[in-house]
Amino acid sequence: MSTNSTYSTENSFSSYTDSSPEEKQYYYSYSYLYNWIKIKENNDLVFTFDEDSLMKLTTIFFEVKLPNTHRKFERKQIKSLSVKKKKLILPLLLGGIVAPLSVIAAASYSLSMLTGLSLFLGSAFLFYYGYVGNYQIEVKFFNGTQNQFFVDGNVSDLQKFIVDCHQQIYKRNVF
Repeated sequence: MSTNSTYSTENSFSSYTDSSPEEKQYYYSYSYLYNWIKIKENNDLVFTFDEDSLMKLTTIFFEVKLPNTHRKFERKQIKSLSVKKKKLILPLLLGGIVAPLSVIAAASYSLSMLTGLSLFLGSAFLFYYGYVGNYQIEVKFFNGTQNQFFVDGNVSDLQKFIVDCHQQIYKRNVF
């Protein structure tokens, strides 16, 4: 080998191509969560709705336990948490369609006046319930997916809990 030789890691054809190859972002997880390891989790924040429902942020997981669902999410995968008020589309549509039809049917004597008025009041209530909506907790992940959960409870306390969780998660995810 010649003493004047140089070694270059660049591709010899790189001058012919204008685009550079994209760097891939790999994700390595060194925290193995096997059941037999028995990692102790510290409860950082806990919010209880009632005896059956709670939300808990631990050192490893964010847990949502509601009467109809129980989910655990890895804390390092969560991008953001938020509380949003969403309108309910099914009661909104059903009430908006049935209310005018019941008034028209009662006015044209296709239904009795009492039945038409009862249908109108029931569908007006459905429309109002859909318009008012309900609060949802939205959990967004780094891979673009999101989960939403309907919640009932004191919204101001819930909002404060979600802000605290979001700050804890943000502190943990920034290196």
